Amino acid sequence: MKIVSAIALTITFISQVNAQNAPSVCISDATETSNLKQNNILQQWEYKVDKKTKKKMLNSVCEFARNGCMVQQIVPAANGANHTYSFYEWQYTEQGKLLTYSEGEIDSDSAKVYAFTERYNYNSAGLVSNYRKDIYEGLMSQTSDKWTYTYSGSGEKTEQGFSKIIVRKDTIYNDEIRYSGNGTPIERILNNYSPKGFSDYHKYDGEGLPVEYIRYEKDKMVSHKMYSYDYDKQGVLLEENVTDGIGKTNEKKIYSKDKIVYTLMNTKGKVFKSSTDPYVAPVTIAYPPFPIAHKQTEQNTPSVKGMTLKEKTDKKNNKVVEHYLSQKLVSSETYNSKGLIVERNTQDVGFSLQYEYTVY
Repeated sequence: MKIVSAIALTITFISQVNAQNAPSVCISDATETSNLKQNNILQQWEYKVDKKTKKKMLNSVCEFARNGCMVQQIVPAANGANHTYSFYEWQYTEQGKLLTYSEGEIDSDSAKVYAFTERYNYNSAGLVSNYRKDIYEGLMSQTSDKWTYTYSGSGEKTEQGFSKIIVRKDTIYNDEIRYSGNGTPIERILNNYSPKGFSDYHKYDGEGLPVEYIRYEKDKMVSHKMYSYDYDKQGVLLEENVTDGIGKTNEKKIYSKDKIVYTLMNTKGKVFKSSTDPYVAPVTIAYPPFPIAHKQTEQNTPSVKGMTLKEKTDKKNNKVVEHYLSQKLVSSETYNSKGLIVERNTQDVGFSLQYEYTVY
């Protein structure tokens, strides 16, 4: 490979590219990608240059497939940590559809994952089929969240699955939940292997209310509850009954408009406790946060109302495109003979952007 001094893409490529503006479809014959393909571009190196001191700082590195599609970008981490960089990666099918998107942080010295990774997988219809986020907190300290999605042939979501794993020096914890397509929980299993060692199993009805609960502690079943509910003709909850086969108890809640009458008794009917409490709706499962699927949109040059363009040629026969707003120069780009940017300037900051390329 050789290094070619010069440039970037066109004005449509913006620094700090992320999942929000990465294309969902890579069109290899589009102007931007076609230009990269024709010039055999492998990487674009963007530098931020102080106009006064001429100090040069790396602003981003973009990598492209042979068809001109961007497949990776690395930028200094937003948190400003030394030697830490954020990365963004895209994979496409042969037809140019987005297959996976991932992001995270790496240590520049070792080029290994430093803080976290986040990955989205897409099916042929462009729907998220799998999501995973790993947070690295240190040696033997990690949290992983994973979502999976199942769809029917018509694209309707039929089931969702969530799992969370926490591994720390004194904790090993796993939480798994299955949901129906509309987000109603079906069942949940929690395993806390350390330090106490227990497991909880929950099963839910179509309303998200529990119908069965089992708890194990040190491989011994300590609770097994069965839930039942009675409703009136309008679907208003009237009564909730909970039977614990291990504890040999029955719990009853009678719901009225403004109160709940609670009774705890044994299986033979002996009352242990009775109380009247203010009305509170039955507790349903607490949902873990759903991942915000990064919306992939096509890259377009932002248009500004009233913006005018002027083109000219400099002494080196490079094309210069100047942008004016109300007859005031606000920015300019300089392109070489291959149509690639060599520099970008704005009038309201003390920096310019300069570019270099690595070619195949």
